Amino acid sequence: MLDSKENVSRQNKENSKSSENKSEKHIDKFSIFGFILYVIIFILLIPYLLLQYKRHDILAAYFPNLDNLATALGYMGGPPVQYPGELWKYLRESCEEDWLQFISVSFIHYISLLGLTFIVAHYTNKYKSVSNGWAIAFFMLFVTYIIPGHLIQHSQELFGDKISSILPYKTFGHYLSVASFGLFIVYMLIFMEEKLIHEYSDDLAKLIRYIANIFYIKLN
Repeated sequence: MLDSKENVSRQNKENSKSSENKSEKHIDKFSIFGFILYVIIFILLIPYLLLQYKRHDILAAYFPNLDNLATALGYMGGPPVQYPGELWKYLRESCEEDWLQFISVSFIHYISLLGLTFIVAHYTNKYKSVSNGWAIAFFMLFVTYIIPGHLIQHSQELFGDKISSILPYKTFGHYLSVASFGLFIVYMLIFMEEKLIHEYSDDLAKLIRYIANIFYIKLN
């Protein structure tokens, strides 16, 4: 009788572990799907459209902010749909990140930097001037990396606390409001970066050439 109860208990535990493992696999697949969706929309589609419409000025500000976009969307791990907090889990750094999250976040940073180097190379070739290309890099790096994603995370957390009494945590309305707030911050960064590049890159290029001449470095 005791053996029978032990067998039933053991079988229940095994079934429970098996169902948990299956659930974790489904969740991982859902998170990978979210990452692929981000890559298709934000890394491939939007830059392609900007290139088609020859909006290199916006692209110059957009590419370095790919990681900030991922940070804004990754609030709460994503919207509470099907597997709450899992769709955008691999877009945002966390204290308990696994190897898939590490790879996906590193990939986004890498593509962001590749995009930055492409834009600098494009403007250097366009103006036949190293100083012009470098001036653009000054603005891109300053806005994107001096104002890091942690500031967006912190701002979203504060905003989320403020609205939690109206829109409770882990509801779609809460996620949508806070993610939109984060995306608005990123939009302002992109807008500011684009304006700085458009308005002041020529002046900065002249300053770079002037400083280079002081040290007997010839820059075109």
